[in-house]
Amino acid sequence: MQSIATTNNDAIQAVGLSKNFDDHPVLRQINLKVATGESVAIMGSNGSGKTTLLRCLAGMTRLSAGKLWWQGKTAKKEPEARREIGMVAHKSQLYPNLTLEENLLFAARMCRINRPRKEAHDWLDRTGLLPVANWLPGRISHGMRRRVSVARGLIHQPRLILLDEPFSGLDHEGQAWLAELLSDLQKKKQTICFTTHDLQQVRNCADRLFYLQDGVLQESPIEHDLAANHRPLLRVAS
Repeated sequence: MQSIATTNNDAIQAVGLSKNFDDHPVLRQINLKVATGESVAIMGSNGSGKTTLLRCLAGMTRLSAGKLWWQGKTAKKEPEARREIGMVAHKSQLYPNLTLEENLLFAARMCRINRPRKEAHDWLDRTGLLPVANWLPGRISHGMRRRVSVARGLIHQPRLILLDEPFSGLDHEGQAWLAELLSDLQKKKQTICFTTHDLQQVRNCADRLFYLQDGVLQESPIEHDLAANHRPLLRVAS
């Protein structure tokens, strides 16, 4: 395995990260460093393993091989370490029988946040959904549920934020809201890693871009003429 020095300035570092499902390799010897306060985008075709990679980086999926560090310390499953991570899944997965406020309150209390109700109200205000705080998720649009899902994943102010296709299902206004939110979080030195199919959001929100293909992760330049060339995805040598 490649030896790479890690420092406390690295919000996340993976060395030789591999993941197999039923002896089928999904991720192959991935090396990744993301500095504190950096925003990184990961692109790849459907089924390329982007979600699996995020789950591995979040400590939610056991590695088949490799090592993982958060803030220079070996990643652990202890609650204190897990509270440093904020994971926003592709699907909202809100509790359907809890109101929007109750969904956020539940997350805040699970993370032992001081003044959980105030945090829930602040995030509902930030998402523009405070007037419907007592509604169930089924009463609001998919895009609004995505906003609440983002708020739930970030309510504990995690140092490392992982988002799986966060712009998917959002209208233009919602995408602008999320882009501004991610920019604000990055200014506070929170680290962001997100998957996307949208090159414009890469240009708007990412400092660096990686492409996942055949289980191999490689860095690619953030080009600004791809749309004109009708190239929907960055390709790298396999």
